[in-house]
Amino acid sequence: MADKQIKALEKVMAEEVKIDLQQIKRVQKELKAVEKLYKASVKETAKAEKALEKAGKSKIKAEQGLQKAQKQHNNASSDLDKAERHVEEMDKRANLEAQDVQQRHGQVSERFGEFHEHERSRMQQRSEMTLASGGGVAEPQAA
Repeated sequence: MADKQIKALEKVMAEEVKIDLQQIKRVQKELKAVEKLYKASVKETAKAEKALEKAGKSKIKAEQGLQKAQKQHNNASSDLDKAERHVEEMDKRANLEAQDVQQRHGQVSERFGEFHEHERSRMQQRSEMTLASGGGVAEPQAA
């Protein structure tokens, strides 16, 4: 009975960890997408700065392109920061949940050990009763 409870508890805990890992993977994918946008915005900023240096006549247009790239860069940086914080939070949560799972597993294992020890003691007493009664099968006494 206790073994079934342990397995059921382990199954529930494994599902919780699996869900957290899926969320972490999803956030990591989002982080990669944001990093890609960030890199693209850095390239865009560099291109806009070169255009400004080369073209005195089109300085206004180049500045507008630079502003747009800087805005994209700032937005991507902000998104990257948010994604990194989210990943850190998910990592902390996963670590806390893993610690909780380990603690619950330890408690369940301890209870199972106590139960096992009680059953072993009971079987030892039964064997002793059987030997004491002359070797026959000892019937449990009604309480």
